[in-house]
Amino acid sequence: MSRLAQLRLRPCMVMFVILAVLLLLFSSLSLEPSRLLAVSSWRTKDRESDEDRAMREWEYRRSLQHEGTGARMLAFLEKAKSGRPFTVSVVGGSISKGRGLVPPTSIPSDLHPRRRLPTRTKRSTIRRTSEDGFPPRAVSHPLDPLPHIASSPALGAHTLYSPENMHVLIFEWLNQTFPHPENRFVNGAQGGVGASYFGWCFREHIPDDSDLVLVELGINDLVDTEVYGAYEHLIRSLLELDSKPAIINVEVFSTLFPSLISASALHQDVAAFYDIPSISLRDILMPRILADPHTQLPKWFRTGEDVAMGDAKVREWGGVPVDLMHISALGHSLAAGLVIRYIEEQMKHPLITPSSVWGRWSGSQRKPSVRILDVPSAGLTLPFDPLHPVHRQPQVCRSMNSPKLHGLVSKLHENPFGGGSPGVVPSEGSNGWTLWSWKEKRYLVARKPGAHFAFDFVTTAPAPPPPTILTGMDVEELIGEFGADVVGKRGEGIPRGHNAPGSDVRRDMAKPIAPKATRLMGRRRSLTEDVATRQMPGQGTVGLGYQRSKLLGFGAVSCWVDDRRQDGVHLDGWWDIEERNTGVVTEVARGLAPGPHTLHCELLEPTRESKGGNEFRIFAVVHD
Repeated sequence: MSRLAQLRLRPCMVMFVILAVLLLLFSSLSLEPSRLLAVSSWRTKDRESDEDRAMREWEYRRSLQHEGTGARMLAFLEKAKSGRPFTVSVVGGSISKGRGLVPPTSIPSDLHPRRRLPTRTKRSTIRRTSEDGFPPRAVSHPLDPLPHIASSPALGAHTLYSPENMHVLIFEWLNQTFPHPENRFVNGAQGGVGASYFGWCFREHIPDDSDLVLVELGINDLVDTEVYGAYEHLIRSLLELDSKPAIINVEVFSTLFPSLISASALHQDVAAFYDIPSISLRDILMPRILADPHTQLPKWFRTGEDVAMGDAKVREWGGVPVDLMHISALGHSLAAGLVIRYIEEQMKHPLITPSSVWGRWSGSQRKPSVRILDVPSAGLTLPFDPLHPVHRQPQVCRSMNSPKLHGLVSKLHENPFGGGSPGVVPSEGSNGWTLWSWKEKRYLVARKPGAHFAFDFVTTAPAPPPPTILTGMDVEELIGEFGADVVGKRGEGIPRGHNAPGSDVRRDMAKPIAPKATRLMGRRRSLTEDVATRQMPGQGTVGLGYQRSKLLGFGAVSCWVDDRRQDGVHLDGWWDIEERNTGVVTEVARGLAPGPHTLHCELLEPTRESKGGNEFRIFAVVHD
C-alpha cells in the first residue's frame, strides 16, 4: 500500500479508536445510572460550565444547615491521612437501611470484623435474596445484618449494603480516597425506630471503636419537644465514646404529613450545641418539587413494583404510586454527594491538634481531656448548673433486633466469655408472651389480657465525667497562670467570646475560656472537687421499647418496677397516626437505687378509650 493511502487511512483509524473509547466509557457509566447526578457530578468540576458550578454551589450552601468548626472531622481526616484504618458506622432508620434500593450481590458473612465492602455489579445481574432470609451458609457476626443462626430470618434488611445506599457511597469514596485493607463499614440502621431507641441501643448495632458516625433520623422522630432530650441523649452518648468519633447529621424529609416541619428542626438545635455538622435535602429539592410535583416527586421518592396504592405512605403523583416516606436511589446519590462535598471542604482546613489547641500546656503533665473541646459539661435539655458537670450515663439495652449475646440478668458489666442469649429474655414468672417476627423485625407479643412480663436487671451508678481543664488546678491558679492570654483584657472594645476582625477564627476559638473563680464558705474550690465530693442520689432509669400503630389493633399494658405497682405507668400501643407504625422507648421508672430490680408489665383488657385491640409488641428493654 502506498504511503499516500496509509496517510488517508490514519484519520479513519483515529476516529474508530475515539468511538470505541466513548462507547466503553458510556457502557461503564450505564452500570450505575442512579449515581450520575450527584456523586459523579462532584468529581467532574473541571468540565462544568460556570452556570453548573454556580448551581452546585447553591445546592451545597442550601443543604448545609450547620457547618460547625469541623474539629472532630479534622481529627478523623488526620487518622485517615496518616494511613491508619478507620471505621465508618451508621445510625439511622429505614432510609439508611436502603428501603427500595437494589440489594448487593452478596451479604457480608465472614466472622472477621474488618469486612470489605461488597463489589458493585450490573443492576441486571444482581441476584436478589429473600427478604425473609439469607442463604443457608450465612454466618452470624455480632455487628452484621445476619441471622442468629443459619436457618433464621435476617436481622437486617437486605439493602443495608446496597451499592445505591447513600452511606455505602460515602464509605466507597472515603475508602478510595484513603485506601487501607482494614477500613471497615458497619450499617447499624433499624427501620421504624428513632432517637429514643438509638440513644440507649446504638451499641447493639455499631462498634464502640467507630471513627465516623453518620446519623439519619429526620423522619423517624416525631415533631415533639421530647425529641430534644432523646436526640441529645444519642448525640452526647456517641461523642462520649472512647474513640471520640466524628458525627455527620444527614436529614431527609417527607411530604406525607400535614406540614413540612419535621423533627429535623429539633435536631438542628442539638447539632449546633454539640458542634455537629448537619446536611439536609429538603431545601434543595423543594423548589424543584413545587415547580413540577408530578415529575419531581416520582423522581426523588421511591416508586416501583412493590409500591402500591392502599399503603398509608403512598400517594399518586405523575400517574404512578409514590412512597413519600422513602427517598429514591437518586435521592441517596444526592445526599452522598453533599456529604462528600462537606468532607472535601474540611480537607482544605489545617488540622488543629490538642497540643496546638492548648498551646502552653502542650509540654505539661496537666493535659486536659479532649472531651472538654467539644462535649459541653452542661446538657442542653438539663437544668443549667455549671458547678455540676453532667455525669456519663451507662446505657444498657436488650434488643430483639440485635444478635449480641447477653446474660439472663441484664447488667452493664458482663462476662465477655460467658455466652448467653440474644434479645429480650423474660424472667421466671412471665406468662402469655411469645416470640414473633415480621420480616426482619422481632418482638415479644402478647394477645391475652393478664399476660405477665417480668425482666430482671441491675442498675449502675452514673460514672463521673472525665477530668476537665480544672483537674488538679484551682480556678484562680488557672487564671493567674494564663491571665489575659486566655480570659481576655478589659477595655479592648471586642466582646469576649468573639473574634477580632481579620483574626484566625479556628485558632482563636480553640483557646480555652477559663470560668471565673468561685468561693464557697470562704475558701477556694475547683469544679472537679465539687463533683468528687457531692453525694449521688438514686438515679437509675428503666424503659420499655414497644411498637405503636393506629391500624394494627394494638392494646395497652401497665408497667412497674419491683413491688411498686401503685407507681405503674400506662403504655398504649395505639395512637392516632395512620402513616406511622413506629417503635418507641418510654420511661417506666426513674430514681432507682443502684442494684438489682425487676420490671413488670401486664397486658390490659381493651377499652373503648384505647381505640385499639389486645395485642402488644415489646422489642427492647433499656436501663442504666
